[in-house]
Amino acid sequence: MPSPYRSLDLQRLRQDLLEEHFAPRAGAAESFGVWSEFFAVRWDASGTKPLPLARDELSRLVSAAAVRVGGSARSHARPRCEAEHTTLGVGHGRKVWLATRRSTSPAECHAEFERAWLGLRAVLASAHVDLVSVGADPWGAPEDGEPPSEPADVARERAFAASGPYGLAALRLVARTGVVLGPGSAVLAPLRWQAALLLAPLAAALYAHSPVVGNVHPGTRCFSARAWQFAAPDHTGAPPRFAEAPDEDRLAQYLDFALDASPFACDGAPNFATWLEHGVGGSYPERADWHAHLASLEPAVRPDGGLEIVAADAQPRAFAVAPLGFFAALLCDARSVSRVLERFRPRAHRLAERWDRAHQEALADPEFASDARAMIALAADVLLTAPSAFFGAPLRVAFVQFAERCSLHGRAPADELLEVFLRRGELDRSALYEHERRLLQPRSAARAG
Repeated sequence: MPSPYRSLDLQRLRQDLLEEHFAPRAGAAESFGVWSEFFAVRWDASGTKPLPLARDELSRLVSAAAVRVGGSARSHARPRCEAEHTTLGVGHGRKVWLATRRSTSPAECHAEFERAWLGLRAVLASAHVDLVSVGADPWGAPEDGEPPSEPADVARERAFAASGPYGLAALRLVARTGVVLGPGSAVLAPLRWQAALLLAPLAAALYAHSPVVGNVHPGTRCFSARAWQFAAPDHTGAPPRFAEAPDEDRLAQYLDFALDASPFACDGAPNFATWLEHGVGGSYPERADWHAHLASLEPAVRPDGGLEIVAADAQPRAFAVAPLGFFAALLCDARSVSRVLERFRPRAHRLAERWDRAHQEALADPEFASDARAMIALAADVLLTAPSAFFGAPLRVAFVQFAERCSLHGRAPADELLEVFLRRGELDRSALYEHERRLLQPRSAARAG
């Protein structure tokens, strides 16, 4: 609760940020988690339009799925990878989500995701509900669906809705995949932070899968990245100081970013720094307000005792956790991190521009297509030469299939989905099945089909 007296200073805020978000969590320095959002759809008799689906029913189904997979159901709408449990929940709009626990290897994380996905799909299918994995809701509008029930989620929707036309769309119409990595060594951690921020726009282009929203092609291959870029920019953008000085202390970069963001809990404050320094309406923030403010920030790369990277759209079933392999290979190997920095650090000052081009053109942009081929080759070298048990055969296969089917040809999943949409004029149940089926075929066979 706000206080009539100023009780915080910048040193206290910096220390809290260090302890809560930058300090390694208990356990191994290297850990791996992945979460993904999906659209839960009950089709009409013709399989062309989704029917209304009550949030209470969806919550009961998700709870049953959590029991089935030995996980835990959560009431909050924002996915999170926890230390001990696979978790499932109901998101904003018509979304559900699942998040693995933090595992000791990408292979273990991938296996856990697959097990949870199969259990969730089976429970939903028993109630005639499909699990649809695309990056944007092809049928809905932001005002569709029931609001969440958790107070924090209600406040989140209210704040995003007030931010502009993309705000509520980012929460309700977009489904994304997040990758969670441990901090690594003390030497590697700050370099991993830089590399993740520089890779994020490329990942948005590489894993773009949201070219259709509300039965319209909005002129972008990654509506997801566009919506989150403009939803609440002071909460969802990259730390501005990073583009100016990428080698600067990451804690200082993120502290400035947090202080410049508007606090959801104080409507009259343009940013947290103003609330802290001058108060608003005779009240000043307390530590609980600072912690809640930090929790409300949702940039594409977020400190979480390690890193949470949310740059990829929800992927087609065949490539569901390909982003995990990509980021684990490039950010957990010191030589790969060095190569990433060598290629992208000279372009740090163009970070905002690269985000703009990522959501607009994806891999149709020649620079992104070239970067994608180089980074896929670098990641493949790590994936294919690491001990076999570390990444595991299924994750390797998914990564190679994605590279051969999409990225090495300068295409993202969005290009494949857009072709189906433009040919058929809509994305109904059979169109989505066709999309998934085509992605499992070699490119020559898919074109012939």
